[in-house]
Amino acid sequence: MLYQIALTQISHLSPETIQKMMEDGIVPRMLIEHPEEALSQQAESVRVPLVKQIREQRDEALAKAQRELEFAKQKSVRILTPADADYPMRLSACVDAPSVLYYRGNADLNAPCVLAVVGTRRATDYGMLTCRRIVAELSQRIPHLLIVSGLAYGIDVTAHRASLANGLPTVGVVAHGIDTIYPAAHRNDAAAMTRNGGVITEYVSGTRAHAMNFLRRNRIIAGMADATLIVESAARGGALATARLADSYGRAVMAVPGRTTDKMSEGCNHLIFRRLASCVTSADDIINIMEWQRFTTDSTKTTEPDLFAQTDRRECLPREQRCILEVLEQSDGMNLFDLQKATALLAKDLTAALITLEIGGMVQKLPSGAYHLLP
Repeated sequence: MLYQIALTQISHLSPETIQKMMEDGIVPRMLIEHPEEALSQQAESVRVPLVKQIREQRDEALAKAQRELEFAKQKSVRILTPADADYPMRLSACVDAPSVLYYRGNADLNAPCVLAVVGTRRATDYGMLTCRRIVAELSQRIPHLLIVSGLAYGIDVTAHRASLANGLPTVGVVAHGIDTIYPAAHRNDAAAMTRNGGVITEYVSGTRAHAMNFLRRNRIIAGMADATLIVESAARGGALATARLADSYGRAVMAVPGRTTDKMSEGCNHLIFRRLASCVTSADDIINIMEWQRFTTDSTKTTEPDLFAQTDRRECLPREQRCILEVLEQSDGMNLFDLQKATALLAKDLTAALITLEIGGMVQKLPSGAYHLLP
């Protein structure tokens, strides 16, 4: 383990290169102590600069590795390599899988179903409400599902919190050493996750968060999961990068649609329009796309939604949405002002709930501005 960690501390020695060397039968200890012999079969243009790098950096790399082993022992951090049974098997299939992972937690990283949920840091009420609803629905259908995200602001932390609130294990992939949490505001969330889930990273302790680290950690989020769900994303952003990575690994990509006027839904709408992602509005959609019926608590039932069974659909809706539907059921249509009076909901909660109901095909906004219950 000492030499495996030391290899990751040699500059310009990428995870892809390390993985290729391991596949070629090169032993980490041999590579560190006798790089000339270990690399004797490599082309001279590769061998000479790499041998020079290892010679110059191995003492410091070994010292760092020794410190990391001591830190891990003191802080109950598990160190995983692709040779370990607990290493995420889905990730190990990726060409750029980390050769070492540092993990604090108790979740099964090889759970039968693993879903990555990511999105913008500038999440809207609609995005957060939708994220919470879908995670809550999934917790009722697939109780052993593992949710993976990046512990960032917005959709990421919303997915983690929704998982914890509904009893689902959730793992955060961070872009720094496991001795710290960024952003600091999410320390309590990370602590809760280690009790039902975990925090994982490829970086040794003492590594601070840098922009490039966040981009690189996205491959771990995508690689650990069977599928990636983008809940909300602008036209550009890290969530779309994660979607591209997931697609490159041959994993399913799904996105939640939004209104065409919503800036934070531009990325999702684009993915759906270009057929780069499947359109998702509920847990049932995810279960059907992934064919996870055998893992559900009601595996004998079909998860295809009955579009005519409005009553059954409402039972799993959040309270705000059920309240709106009940009020509209007693009227021929109501404007926003009257709806707010009748439901006693806050304006932001009412608007977010109406948007979700519109997308779900349960409510329609008429040209007059009145909202009408669809049959």
